[in-house]
Amino acid sequence: MSAVRIEAAQNLDEEVCARLVLRNEPWITLGYGADDIALIVRSAATSNLLLARSDDEVIGFALSGPGFLCGEYLKILAVDSAYHRQGVGRALMSELERRAFATWPNVYLCVTDFNQPARRFYANLGYVEVGVLHDLLVPGSSEILMRKSVAAWRGYRAENR
Repeated sequence: MSAVRIEAAQNLDEEVCARLVLRNEPWITLGYGADDIALIVRSAATSNLLLARSDDEVIGFALSGPGFLCGEYLKILAVDSAYHRQGVGRALMSELERRAFATWPNVYLCVTDFNQPARRFYANLGYVEVGVLHDLLVPGSSEILMRKSVAAWRGYRAENR
């Protein structure tokens, strides 16, 4: 694998999004389809989007939005399965956190309860499970709300707000 570059972007290509999401868990089990891809792509235009590239190929992306409970909320992190466990997700999260913590003291995300590898991944990055959202995406399954915090809101880098 050549060096991975993380870069900010304004748009997410629909074919790239479909390749990275529809061929991977947990989205297969969650029943994601073309309508979900269209929503993700549309959301990318008004959210914070980071792309991971190896050579000219997009091999992953992180999509997040500001202002959720005094923090940034990770909407989706997707990495090509051929690049799992090679540091791509970690690099995307590192850049997302660098940008988010410049303004906010918190980064949040949800992970599906059955997605144990993702739960371990985020826990290893310092995220703590803070809540459970039952039956949010599919009946009988829960989304686990996780948070990484560097400070309380009051007094946090007031000059950046």
